[in-house]
Amino acid sequence: MSVWRNVVNAQTAVGLTACITVLLLPFGHATSAPAAEQGTVAAAGSSAVAQLIPRSVLFGNPDKANPQISPDGTRLSFLAPVDGVLNVWVGPSDDPAAAKPVTEDRKRGIRSYFWAYTGNHLVYLQDKDGDENLRVYVVDLKKGETRNLTPLEGVRSEIKQASHDHVSGDAGDAGIENQDAGDGACHASPPFR
Repeated sequence: MSVWRNVVNAQTAVGLTACITVLLLPFGHATSAPAAEQGTVAAAGSSAVAQLIPRSVLFGNPDKANPQISPDGTRLSFLAPVDGVLNVWVGPSDDPAAAKPVTEDRKRGIRSYFWAYTGNHLVYLQDKDGDENLRVYVVDLKKGETRNLTPLEGVRSEIKQASHDHVSGDAGDAGIENQDAGDGACHASPPFR
C-alpha cells in the first residue's frame, strides 16, 4: 500500500509542478531550466517528465463559443475566429456547418452578443481600439448591414434590458445615460432610432 501511495504522490507532484510552471511561465517567474525551455517539466527527485500545455491552448481563441438559437428556432449563432479574430457566425440550426460570419471585426474580437426579439437582428458590444468604452452595434441579417447605435466618443454603453415592446424592423432602440453631467444627477437621452 505504501508503494502505491508513493507512486500516486510522485505523479501528483509532477502534475502539480507542471500546473504551477504553466501558470507562472507567462509572468516570468519560472526557472530557466533546460526542461522548462523545451516545454517539459520534471518534479524534483523524479525522473518523470510532463509536457507543458501550450499557451495558445490556455489563452487562445476557442474554435467556437457562445452558441445561441434565434428566437424563432431556425438559426444558430456562435462566436468563431475569422483570420484569428472572434466574430459572430450565423447558419441554419439544422446545418451549423453552413454558418457564415455576419460581423467583420478585424482587431479585438467580439465577446458578447445576443439575438434581438425580431429574430432578424443581432446586437453586440465592442470597444474602439481598446479604449474600453463599449459601443452597441446591431447587425441586420436581412440587409447584411451593421450599425453603431451609440456612436459617442468617451462614453461606455451597455444593454440594461431588452423589451418585446420596442421590437421593430429597425431594432435600433438604444438610450444613453449620462451619470456625470456636472450636477451629480443622472440624465437620460431619448433612444436612438
